[in-house]
Amino acid sequence: MNDITTLKDALVKFTGFLKSQKRASATILAYGNDIAQLISFLTEKGITATSTVNSPSLEEFKADLEKKGYTAKSISRKINSLKTFFRFLK
Repeated sequence: MNDITTLKDALVKFTGFLKSQKRASATILAYGNDIAQLISFLTEKGITATSTVNSPSLEEFKADLEKKGYTAKSISRKINSLKTFFRFLK
């Protein structure tokens, strides 16, 4: 991953990247909210650095969404947001 160290810094840079790619404002807002939700979840687990995020913690986040009653369609969109975010970080 690049020189971004905290998840919050990564989110700021990611939204800037989406804007530079001329993504729709609704997309930027939705992706930003999805990543912020992930960051909040990970922070509660003591994970604040991009380098410490791992597959099990992401699976735990997905399971938490299911437990909270999110629809499959909503979870799918959130996963797409996460994939785009982690591709950006890589």
